[in-house]
Amino acid sequence: MKIYVIRHGQTEANAAGQLQGHIDTPLTDTGKRHANNVAETLSRTDVDVLISSPLKRALDTAKLVAQELRVDIRVDPDLKEICYGDWEGRYKSEFADTAVWERRTADKYNFEHPGEHEGVSGQSYADIYDRVVDFYTGLRESDYDTVGVVTHLGVLRNMKKHFEGVSDETAASFTPSADQIYRISTEEDGDATLLDVN
Repeated sequence: MKIYVIRHGQTEANAAGQLQGHIDTPLTDTGKRHANNVAETLSRTDVDVLISSPLKRALDTAKLVAQELRVDIRVDPDLKEICYGDWEGRYKSEFADTAVWERRTADKYNFEHPGEHEGVSGQSYADIYDRVVDFYTGLRESDYDTVGVVTHLGVLRNMKKHFEGVSDETAASFTPSADQIYRISTEEDGDATLLDVN
C-alpha cells in the first residue's frame, strides 16, 4: 500500500500565527493554491480514495483535491488535530518569553496543553499517537492500494514517529508545509519520504 499524507492548505489562523486545533478558519487563497498544487501532483498517481479529518479546513482541502482526482472522500475522526485546550485560537506571540512556553519548547511532544475547549481537554502530541496507529491499522485491513490522507500537523508528526521510529523530539520538530506530501510505502522494503509538490 502507498499512502500520500497531505497537510491541509493554509488557513487564516495559520497566516495570523494562531494556535488552531479543533477550531476552524477558512482556507486562504494561498491555501486553495496549496490544495490545487497537491492535486496536480497526485493526479500522476493511482489514488483510490481520499480520507480526511472531519475538521473543515481539511475537508475543504480534500474537496479541492478530490475534484481533480475524481475520487470519493471518506471522513475519519482519528485524523483530527490535537486540542489545544484553553489555548485554542490564541496567538503564539502571546506566549513569547513565558515560562509555560519554555516548558512546551523543552518537551513539545509530551507537553499537555492546559484547560479544555468545548468539553475536550487539552492534549499533547503523545496523547493522539494511539488513534493515529489505530487509523493506520484499519487502513491496512482495507482493500485500497493507494490512499490520499488529508490531515493536520499533529497527525503527521505521529505518523513520522510510527513509520520511521524517530524520537519524540524529532517527531515534534517535523513540520512539513502544505506544499509537501509525506509518502509512505508499507511494502516489505517500504519507506517514508517527504516530497515537494511540483
